[in-house]
Amino acid sequence: MLVSTMAGPVGYEAVAGFFPESGFDWPRIRSAVQRTRLLVALDDTVLSPNPLEHVLLFALHAGATATVLPNGGHLPDWTEDKRPVGPLPQAVQLVLDCLQ
Repeated sequence: MLVSTMAGPVGYEAVAGFFPESGFDWPRIRSAVQRTRLLVALDDTVLSPNPLEHVLLFALHAGATATVLPNGGHLPDWTEDKRPVGPLPQAVQLVLDCLQ
């Protein structure tokens, strides 16, 4: 279960080291999981300008199934006093789907 996940660098130095220069080892990732589910919002500012590019890479290379929300920001979104909004019912449902 991946929520607002990146398939490559997005311009944030804090996560830059997570992405190898050669890209992810997609066959290894695919063989290590039984099911992959993504939850992404189209207005995710971290994955901008096009969150669907990240979704497409995970779908094509890792066999992921995606749920794309029209809005929600970089999930989970945060309240003004910096508390996470949740639980995300869509995320809970995707986790339950993976457990079946």
